[in-house]
Amino acid sequence: WWSEDQGFRYPIMDRWWYAFDSRRHAQATTGTSPDVAFDTRIGRQLITWGTGISLYRTLYAARFALDTNAARIEGMVGVTPSADFVDFDGTRPGYTSDTDRTFWGVIADYRQWINHRPFVAFLQQIDNNDTTLPGGGRYEYNSSYASLGSTGQITSLVFYRAELIYEFGDSISDLLGSFPQTQDDISAWALKLEFIFTPRPLTSLEDFRFEFEVLLGTGDTDRGHSAHTIDGNQSGTNDNAFNSFGFYNTGLVLGLDLSNLVSVRIGPRWRPDARTSKGSKFSIGFDFYFFAKLDSDAPISVITVPGESYVGFETDLIATWQITSDLALDGRYGIFIPGDAFPGSQALHFLYLGFSYGF
Repeated sequence: WWSEDQGFRYPIMDRWWYAFDSRRHAQATTGTSPDVAFDTRIGRQLITWGTGISLYRTLYAARFALDTNAARIEGMVGVTPSADFVDFDGTRPGYTSDTDRTFWGVIADYRQWINHRPFVAFLQQIDNNDTTLPGGGRYEYNSSYASLGSTGQITSLVFYRAELIYEFGDSISDLLGSFPQTQDDISAWALKLEFIFTPRPLTSLEDFRFEFEVLLGTGDTDRGHSAHTIDGNQSGTNDNAFNSFGFYNTGLVLGLDLSNLVSVRIGPRWRPDARTSKGSKFSIGFDFYFFAKLDSDAPISVITVPGESYVGFETDLIATWQITSDLALDGRYGIFIPGDAFPGSQALHFLYLGFSYGF
């Protein structure tokens, strides 16, 4: 189960950890619940930072948290599992099979408000990849993310998630540009606003909901590609393209990065038999996307027409049939209709069908 490239993973150890929670320990041993508690999780685990925009990846990591009635403060340090971590720079040799980055951060949220949980967070990513080409060209990207956000509910029918992130640090300039390459400052930001509407308080999350989400990320006009080092940031200029290691829902077909993107998503979800406790269950959802470039002259993660903003419109259908308690059928279909900024006029399609069996 162990190899230098794969680590402890195959055949069944994709995620594993040790966890301890002092509050649960006290409840189990003494029947009391202390006001101040400590918990930790150490191992190979999924790390979601804030709303997941800056970091949403599986790492070898240690998380430590101090939990009180008023607030929770958590620290994290982790490293990438080399063989399973796909890097955002698709021009770096070994970006799909050999990535070495270190992450550490601190996040704190406030819990005294009944309907809102605001948080502040800091995350730093350190590039340990020793990638120097024979001609002297280098790859290097060290980034930090400071964010302010909140989750909660506006009314009994409207829930929300929000986060504003400022990215700073340094990146290496375009590998094909002037030599020697320069270390340039990163100055970028991203925003996530998501609202979930339900027709009935709380319990209706199980049968129907309506989602509305806006994602924004800054771009850089002197880049040829939003994330790559080859055709990357022009030497001697600030790198204004937002790049991170998170997850953001930008559709099944294009799956765009957040850099220089405006993404508006409307997503109804319905589970007509969610309130029944017996038999099979079915759920269906739609996602309608509007994509545009925040700066019409800056690139995004796919090839576009300079000077044009409207990237296109996409519709995704997501359907799941829970046939039995341990067997499910999952189907997804997406169609993308190009806009003025997308080269070509033909629609693009995506289709996925799969069974899952849990035991």
